[in-house]
Amino acid sequence: MAIGSFLRTVKSDFALLYLPSLAYEYLFYDLDPFTMDLFVTTVPSDLFFQGAVLICIVGGLIYHQIFRLLFGDGAPFGNPKDTTVMMKHMLMIVTYCDIRDAGDSLEEIFSKLTDQMQPQNAVRLVGIGAPVLGMFGLTYAAPFFLYDALTTGQTDSFVGSVLFIALVTGLIQPVVWHFLPNYLPESAAERIQTPEYRRGVEEITTERTQHSDRSTRTGTEVLD
Repeated sequence: MAIGSFLRTVKSDFALLYLPSLAYEYLFYDLDPFTMDLFVTTVPSDLFFQGAVLICIVGGLIYHQIFRLLFGDGAPFGNPKDTTVMMKHMLMIVTYCDIRDAGDSLEEIFSKLTDQMQPQNAVRLVGIGAPVLGMFGLTYAAPFFLYDALTTGQTDSFVGSVLFIALVTGLIQPVVWHFLPNYLPESAAERIQTPEYRRGVEEITTERTQHSDRSTRTGTEVLD
């Protein structure tokens, strides 16, 4: 019930971003402490799971806001955008580098970004990018931790099974859907070349320009 209430507070399209933090908190709460082998070192499981919860929450919040700026509240499925344009604006949001005049190829985008990169931009890139990358890695690792806990009898909780199914479904859904036709081609989407945070600015600018033009015409008519 608690998980259901939590997920209802966020858009269902973005719910996957917060599932990993719930999964790791569940593992921390439900499993007896043990040591984990991580590459060249070992760490206590409770320390790892608590760190994973923190990284997933911070990374999920950052990624959620970036997606809202790019796609609006409808998420990519409901409001698709051009992939290259989104990459360009995502890098602009993260680094504060103005690369709007970069070309449409990834090579030109990263070349322009490299030319404008300053120490303060690099700090933003690392500070914002590290939690997001960490969240991605932990998101794909979470089903393996859950599966191991469930199949080895470390836990028999129904909640663990639900979290496992929800995570696996969310991760493989885009892969499966990629091989099937879309009922709404991306090329038919409205304003596919404009991210939502720029769309709002452009609409306000257009409204102000039209209002100014109407005021000018009215003043001219009065003078006449």
